[in-house]
Amino acid sequence: MDIQTNVLSLGEKIKQIRIAKELSQESLAYAAQCNVSTISRIETGQLECTPKILAAIRKFMEIENAPLLDHEIARYRQDLNLVGSLLGADRNAEAKALASKLASIIHLPFEQELYLEFYVRETSILTKDPNFPTAEAEERLNTAEALLDSANNETLYLFHHNKATFHLMHMGEPKNALKHILIALDLKEPTARILGNIGVLYNVLDKPL
Repeated sequence: MDIQTNVLSLGEKIKQIRIAKELSQESLAYAAQCNVSTISRIETGQLECTPKILAAIRKFMEIENAPLLDHEIARYRQDLNLVGSLLGADRNAEAKALASKLASIIHLPFEQELYLEFYVRETSILTKDPNFPTAEAEERLNTAEALLDSANNETLYLFHHNKATFHLMHMGEPKNALKHILIALDLKEPTARILGNIGVLYNVLDKPL
């Protein structure tokens, strides 16, 4: 997947979501109680989308919580980071509840980078749950791995950290867990917790530090 910086206008975003959901301009116009030409002009950037029309379009397309505007995207990134902080503090239930509110990103085909970041965060929650089905956890990790071609270091770090957790908690494979946690170590300044985990794995494998 080629992950690119999003530079789309609001109208272009609306158009891409509408097409992805296989909706017509007529259906959006009906929902927003405006003319089809108004929707067409909004999508092509000839007319600014009013808050009232945007609210109606959001509701009709079921994307009320999706980040479309700049300040919403900034808040979304903050919430993604908060999910990570909650997981780091072992507040997994809170992290899961917040992640469920962020799932609206799946409806935005143009937000590939944010979607990948969300997906990897969500995978973090699942791989930390020892009761989550192993086959499903592995499938999610394989799906995430297929999307990593242009991922940033933070996302790559999270992926390999998840992979390490999976091999340790779900598969009982400390050797593979150590391999992935060492990859993660090369991608980001290590925390005391990560270094402690590495020490534990070396001890389990009877390797010198």
